[in-house]
Amino acid sequence: MLISNVVKDQTISKQQSQITNLKKAKEKRELNSQVSQQLEDANMRREIMESGLQDINNAAIAPEAVAKIALSTWPPLPPVIHGDDPQKGRFGGLPARSGRSLKANVAKSGSIPEFYNVTIWVESDDPQKIR
Repeated sequence: MLISNVVKDQTISKQQSQITNLKKAKEKRELNSQVSQQLEDANMRREIMESGLQDINNAAIAPEAVAKIALSTWPPLPPVIHGDDPQKGRFGGLPARSGRSLKANVAKSGSIPEFYNVTIWVESDDPQKIR
């Protein structure tokens, strides 16, 4: 009975250690995901500032003006909630909002097994408004 209790204690201790390690790994994944998202956001903002985008009349807009316009309208992304799926729950979860609907077409890739071709677009819900 004493040996049984010692083995049981060792098993419980080992399981608790595994749980602790799994929790630490999950926290690390979530943190890495948030850090990589912040780095990607910073890189995109830097690229916008450095670009010399063209307006409708093909007249170059100063990069500072582009940055001011783009960055002022670019909302920060919400924090990562799910480490295993970093985008889950970050964008409201609604397929339609403000008179527009998000649509998608998903098809299996013909050339790469277990991959999919995804086409995503936004449509107006009001036929009078196409923009």
